Amino acid sequence: MNSSLAPLVRQAIEELQTFERTPSAKPWSSTWFANVRARLEHALKQPESSLFEAELHAVYHSLIDSGPMASEAAPSLDQAMDALQRRVKRLGKPQP
Repeated sequence: MNSSLAPLVRQAIEELQTFERTPSAKPWSSTWFANVRARLEHALKQPESSLFEAELHAVYHSLIDSGPMASEAAPSLDQAMDALQRRVKRLGKPQP
């Protein structure tokens, strides 16, 4: 993926690995964390920015719905989503 957000997503993957080793991560299984990281890696492999953005939205919302807050577990993912939201508003694109 050739997106300006890709470095933040790569950093978020590392942050999730670090967070997983903390006591705060106990409510979630290692499988759950592995799945989230795999989805972020999958997003990075998407050839089109719209597919990348859609996958990023899905992962972010799965964190909000069933996991630790992204701001705690993967602050870079929060930053990527903020940047994506600003871009969407600026371009007037519908959100996925």
